[in-house]
Amino acid sequence: MITLGGGVILNSLAQKAKRYDLNYIKDLKARESDSLEDKIELSISKEDGLKSLKDLLNEFNEDENEIKASLNKLIDNKKIISLNEGFIHNKVFTKKVEEL
Repeated sequence: MITLGGGVILNSLAQKAKRYDLNYIKDLKARESDSLEDKIELSISKEDGLKSLKDLLNEFNEDENEIKASLNKLIDNKKIISLNEGFIHNKVFTKKVEEL
């Protein structure tokens, strides 16, 4: 998404953040330069629960087929797990199972 002034929107659902928060800056740099797959994986890994396809469509403002293709690649690489209501990162799933 490009603005009238020529800028680029990296996160359309951004929340307020501190100016010099290094983790937030690292996240923005990753969103700017990484592939769609990497961006989706990062977004799902930050979620503590499930992330739906609708959430991803709203967050990335990309074509649904592109997002589905990226999700399928991530599932094939066993980086994320597809459940009935959404997607969860493999590490988050493992952590939740260990908590039980």
